[in-house]
Amino acid sequence: AAALARRNRVLAAMVEDGALDEGAGQRARGEPLRLAPPHARPVGALYVADEVARELGRLLPPDAARAPGLAVFTAVDADAQREAERAVRRRLESSDRARVRRRRDAAPLQAALVALDPATGRILALVGGRDYGSSPLDRAVRARRQPGSAFKPFVYLAALDPARHVDRSARTVVSPLEDSPLEVAAGARVWRPANYDGVFHGSLPLEDALAQSLNAATARLALDVGLEAVAGAATDLGIPGPFPIVPSLALGVAETSLLDLTAAYGVFASGGVRRAPDLVVAITSSAGETLYAARAEETRVLDPGVAYVVTHLLERVVDAGTARAARRAGIDGTAAGKTGTTDDTRDAWFIGFTPEVIAGVWVGFDDGAPTGFTGAEAALPIWIDFVRATAGPGAARPFEVPDDIVWRDVDPSSGLLATSGCPEVRREPFLAGTEPQRLCDRHRAAWAAVGEGVGDVLRGGGRAIGAGGRRVFGWVGRLFR
Repeated sequence: AAALARRNRVLAAMVEDGALDEGAGQRARGEPLRLAPPHARPVGALYVADEVARELGRLLPPDAARAPGLAVFTAVDADAQREAERAVRRRLESSDRARVRRRRDAAPLQAALVALDPATGRILALVGGRDYGSSPLDRAVRARRQPGSAFKPFVYLAALDPARHVDRSARTVVSPLEDSPLEVAAGARVWRPANYDGVFHGSLPLEDALAQSLNAATARLALDVGLEAVAGAATDLGIPGPFPIVPSLALGVAETSLLDLTAAYGVFASGGVRRAPDLVVAITSSAGETLYAARAEETRVLDPGVAYVVTHLLERVVDAGTARAARRAGIDGTAAGKTGTTDDTRDAWFIGFTPEVIAGVWVGFDDGAPTGFTGAEAALPIWIDFVRATAGPGAARPFEVPDDIVWRDVDPSSGLLATSGCPEVRREPFLAGTEPQRLCDRHRAAWAAVGEGVGDVLRGGGRAIGAGGRRVFGWVGRLFR
């Protein structure tokens, strides 16, 4: 009874301080008190415990932080934490077996995972490495690595957001990008971004360039919209700078932590709202006095429509891009995300989200040695295992579509409104006012050429075909003039 009363006092204080809304507080007070069995393994194990200890030192005066009897409340979900640890352990063991090149020192491949609640931004699960006993470094929070292609969504955000353009113009999901050889002078050197497969793909829609993670097209886009705009987009979403204003910024050379990168993707998941990824939500003294209650701070940094359009691009990465293995592995609900692989496969990433959870995964060696794995090969499987194990009834619901989004059927090769003659039609979202207005004439022109050719041939061969045939095929030719 005393423990229940203490919990309810904490919940009441959190509502009063704004850390919880009244409805959430009432629901929490209605839940039965769940006590851990004797000698139960602490939730979050030692990586979480270390972070909690650091937070105590930051949130409380030194004397208060060392006082006996403190009760610390976190947002960590016991089930999610267990599944996160299981996914990391299982997939690292699989990667160990798959590694062709074994290093002489046999240093273990490491991984980190962090999961956030889209509704609050708070940490639901945190795994800092494969084994705390052999290495207590929390790679989810304390390590900074190059994100590689997982940084690319900020390039596309800078291009798609009208607020980042002086004339309020912006690209759309089907704006054409050029994926071709590019040379940029960088001091005495020349920077030549190449694609992972070594192939350039020519002109293609913007959404396909991100889905296929094309380096040359993305670099060209970043140079066009401005590297400062790209850095500004990442900063606005919460990634600490400063960023090097160099062309390779577009391909993820600026180091960041897994937690910061995952929280930045959370802005897309939350419709443009940035939330702090809190671990500790409340602290009480031995007497039940509330010493700290986290405030639910929210900052709108993106228009909801802009956030949705970027989310749509990231959905296509999962549906038809570098993360399509998630679909083959049974992730059949709503999902969005981006793979990341750095030079020489030193770092493998996947940051993704569903309507229920935002989760980021990093895989690599502590010394930065090449892993031999891409983000899709090493990080994505961990994410898949975790999301599949924790999926609830809300996983299948679609992402909420804002009021300033309009949908149009377009031809992706022209970016114009599709007609019955277009061989491929996609239904795409646009910010109201940016949708195409003209009908696609590219395939009408192609059919016109076919019609003219057929008509000419048949008019020349009238004796063999007869008058009826000439009338029919003459009509085909005139139809497309």
